Amino acid sequence: MLLKARAFLIAAAAILLLTFTGCGTERTPGNPSYWDVHGFWFLIFMNLFPRLTMLIATPFPVGFLGWTGWLLLPRLYAAILATHFYWDTNALLCVITWIVALGTTGGTNNTVAKKVADR
Repeated sequence: MLLKARAFLIAAAAILLLTFTGCGTERTPGNPSYWDVHGFWFLIFMNLFPRLTMLIATPFPVGFLGWTGWLLLPRLYAAILATHFYWDTNALLCVITWIVALGTTGGTNNTVAKKVADR
């Protein structure tokens, strides 16, 4: 358990380091800010119901890998999309998305492992 916590903290530190060294804040017409496209409620619904929110609010075709990510790891898929579209304008939001995605994915895996072990 302690090893997983350390790995998570190392990954979070690496993402934060990338945030402060490799992101710009310039906004161009082809590069909108997150807040120009979505709002606070979208963040809430993405955390509570990621699959349903992406099904309703993703306006572009995603292909086989997109559907696989949507089905198996929706929060990780959302973090990948957020990084792709909003890294230049909202890097801190992308870092928070990655921390939530990695934290909830690891937490879900631990919960399933404990329930399987209890049987």
